[in-house]
Amino acid sequence: MEIIPFQKKYTDTWESIVHASNNGTIYHTQKFLNYHPKDRFDNFHHLISVGGKICSVIPGAIIESEAGKTFVSYPGASFAGFVLPETFGLEDTDQVVSAFLRYLEEQGFKRIDITGTPFIFSARQNQHIDFILSREGFGFKKREMTSVVTLPGQGTDILASFKDGCRRSIKKAIARGVTVRVNDSDQAYHAYYHILKNNLELRHNVKPAHSLDEMIDIKKRFPDDVFLFAAYIEHKMIAGIWLIRANSRVSVPFYISHNHEHQELRPINLLYYEVIKQGLEWNQKYLDFGLFTVNMAPNYGLGRFKENFGAQGMFRDYFRKDYR
Repeated sequence: MEIIPFQKKYTDTWESIVHASNNGTIYHTQKFLNYHPKDRFDNFHHLISVGGKICSVIPGAIIESEAGKTFVSYPGASFAGFVLPETFGLEDTDQVVSAFLRYLEEQGFKRIDITGTPFIFSARQNQHIDFILSREGFGFKKREMTSVVTLPGQGTDILASFKDGCRRSIKKAIARGVTVRVNDSDQAYHAYYHILKNNLELRHNVKPAHSLDEMIDIKKRFPDDVFLFAAYIEHKMIAGIWLIRANSRVSVPFYISHNHEHQELRPINLLYYEVIKQGLEWNQKYLDFGLFTVNMAPNYGLGRFKENFGAQGMFRDYFRKDYR
């Protein structure tokens, strides 16, 4: 077993491991991690070799917390953690995870925070990593709930799986002339970001986690996996969803926003319908519609809205261990 600090020369190897893995996502790739400015995080990425072959990676960064030197995987992504091969069972996973945890302790870390990748993103679903972290003394920093739609498969009547009020809203949007299309031009991103920024300020008094330039940069890094679905009334954009195909199994819609002046047209309902159809076209298994809890406090209204489309709550876990 060898723990190898990431260097630029390992980039191709890293990307190959993520793409061929059981649970890797777009968020684990160096191409995604590198959209952050170089001075934003003190990166501490590693590759792990077993029997002379590099088979696992884990992105991470060093931060200073109240506990002292802290390893976080990863502060600039929705989730991260260990990326492992599809062939790994519990014993192989145990060897890799345990070895890396010992390595971090030897490096003088006082705290480890890992936001693991939910099991729905795995080709072979298991919770081996969660089990090992729990056995090694990790607790939950927090447990949030995310809304997940299980996709029924191609050829299915998607509308039939929605609740009655949701179907009526979709039909209303279509009847009132709302259309949805993918528009990845810089001009469309500017229009969408204006809606997004106003929406977040009005509803939550916060700003988007990404700047407009960062969103455009991510789109250009992943032209085949990142899409702006926009709703229009005639030629005016009135709502949008930023859809990220995280891997071959799951897509993640981000920043679902609309112009409040056109809320009665129900563009969000139609947008949800269209991104679910897109997931089916990609032959995916799930859509992760994002958190409806904040620090474990549920937003029941948001949860109910997503349940209209068949979503159910699943855990997104944030693991933590402190060393005395």
